[in-house]
Amino acid sequence: MKKFQLLKWTAEVSEKELQHLESVDLLIDYDPVVIFETESEREVYEYLEKESKLLHIHKFNSYGLKFAEVDCLLLMEVEVDEDGNFEEYEYLNICYPEEE
Repeated sequence: MKKFQLLKWTAEVSEKELQHLESVDLLIDYDPVVIFETESEREVYEYLEKESKLLHIHKFNSYGLKFAEVDCLLLMEVEVDEDGNFEEYEYLNICYPEEE
């Protein structure tokens, strides 16, 4: 059965990495949480559009160490068997806010 999942997590990046997020692997060392799951492609893209407007970058300066926490979304298409185990998956979209 084909399903669509929207996952969310917060990645921690350095101030330097924040300037070029498109080349940073935002999935390393993070455990995204499924926030929405459906069999409808239309529904998941509508939810993605709504949720992507709520993403933020939170900047910190702690004892001279500058870093940021970046809210991220990942849209996946997954194929599951009768027992609910993943057989295949494909990353369709990754979203994060643009730095201002």
